[in-house]
Amino acid sequence: MVDSVKKAEQLISDIRKYLDNKVEYYELKAVQKSSKLIAEVFIRLTLLFFLFFVLFFLGIALGFYISALLDSYVIGFLIVSGIFLVSGFVFVSMMKKQFHLFALKLSANFILNKNNEEDN
Repeated sequence: MVDSVKKAEQLISDIRKYLDNKVEYYELKAVQKSSKLIAEVFIRLTLLFFLFFVLFFLGIALGFYISALLDSYVIGFLIVSGIFLVSGFVFVSMMKKQFHLFALKLSANFILNKNNEEDN
């Protein structure tokens, strides 16, 4: 009888350790996924940051070029501003829903592909 009680206590202790390890495993998995997602977002934001500056300086260069052609800085930079304004409106009006769906698909694929890589 005493031996059965000790075995039952040992079994309960092992089950608790197993459950604690399982909880810790899933916590570490969640931290790993969130850190990978944060790193991916940071990389993409950094790329967008550099893309912004490339477009910014190309816009300045185009403004100076058009200004030189028209002999007026004001008109040259107004034309470039108009180009950016129109392209921004077109982008926002046409891509709002598509961009949102694209972002959702991209993030879902990112998370699911990382799961598949870890399983293999």
